[in-house]
Amino acid sequence: MEHLSPTWIAAFDRVVHDHAGLRDASADRRVVVQFTVSATPRPPGPPADGPADAGDDADDHTVVYALVLDHGDNHVVAGTQPAPDITLRTDRRTAAAIASHAESAQTAFMSGRLRLGGDVRVLIANQDLLAGVDDCSRALRDDTEFAANGAIGA
Repeated sequence: MEHLSPTWIAAFDRVVHDHAGLRDASADRRVVVQFTVSATPRPPGPPADGPADAGDDADDHTVVYALVLDHGDNHVVAGTQPAPDITLRTDRRTAAAIASHAESAQTAFMSGRLRLGGDVRVLIANQDLLAGVDDCSRALRDDTEFAANGAIGA
């Protein structure tokens, strides 16, 4: 299945929902992480007209989905979620590199290709949950096709 496609988002949702360790780890908290993945790389840093999590991706090739960890009822949903705790914005190529473990999220962040918005304290306080999410994405890696050129639909 193609990375970031509706089929991939649905498969990621099933894995996240069924992961017992993630369900147990999130039993006493709610965290929403919104992902915005554009088709083409943007210049490093926040857009000139606003913060790093501003909605400046209006093209048809942007994929938006959210990880909703809600007291053990965990899901991955397509589209924008109201008031996410954390927002992550990147381009298709960087998202594929992170998801396939060809590059770490930390490296992408430090180079300005992964932008973080929202409350950083929530991210820090929930590192254990995000490690559980990585376990879930690992389960999809073998069945996921990552576009080599970074183009959505490639």
